Amino acid sequence: MTEVDGVFGAAARHAGMVDIVAVRGELELFTVPRLRDILSGSGPCKAPHLILDLSAVTLVDSIGISTILAGRRLCAARGGRTVLVAHDGTSVSKILRILSVHQVLEVVPTLDAALESLGIKHAATGHDRGDRAG
Repeated sequence: MTEVDGVFGAAARHAGMVDIVAVRGELELFTVPRLRDILSGSGPCKAPHLILDLSAVTLVDSIGISTILAGRRLCAARGGRTVLVAHDGTSVSKILRILSVHQVLEVVPTLDAALESLGIKHAATGHDRGDRAG
């Protein structure tokens, strides 16, 4: 994870047909440029599908939501899908529902559920079912 002022971290890993981006901390005005760099066309994410693991995000503002939706558009342009991971009942999952993000992006409670939704086998990603990204 790359730290910005101790409140934000983001790490991307490529696993075949999916890029998994684990985000930690506050996703807001001062931290979104790092996520934007990761998700941009010139960044490391090139796979058709994208999983944004927000399970360790403690705060997301409108700029953060906008950045997530921009990542979705880039992924769609590559012919892929984007799936968000946000634990049920957290402030992030509540914000996603209030802003109706769940109507344009699939939101699931775990990384395993995201991988399953995309039809990605766990062994293909090197993801250990007991391991949690973030």
